[in-house]
Amino acid sequence: MANYTSSEIKDCLALDKLIKEYIVRKSDLLKQKLAGGVNQSLLNETLKVFNESEDKFSRLNCRNKIEFLRLNETAVLDLEQAIKSEASVLEKNKKEQNLYIGLGAIVLLTGFYILIKK
Repeated sequence: MANYTSSEIKDCLALDKLIKEYIVRKSDLLKQKLAGGVNQSLLNETLKVFNESEDKFSRLNCRNKIEFLRLNETAVLDLEQAIKSEASVLEKNKKEQNLYIGLGAIVLLTGFYILIKK
């Protein structure tokens, strides 16, 4: 199991967010370029920063770190849901158990009463 520090994961999450923003920016700039109204140096700078961010994302193994975080979050949520589900089932079963104990006691007392009367 991988051990990642919270700062490594935070850095990767920030880098992931930055890359997503650059994807949108790059897309907008390319649309503008097709329309003929974009500054080529701005497009080149955006592409350069985007590529550097992607390279850093790969170098830091961020995909695995983010996936690890998501899996842990999912496991925690699943565990919390299982605990809630188990608690509701146990409560229902406890009520049924008490009902059966009460009915059993009534049947037993009725049987003793019949035996004593005979």
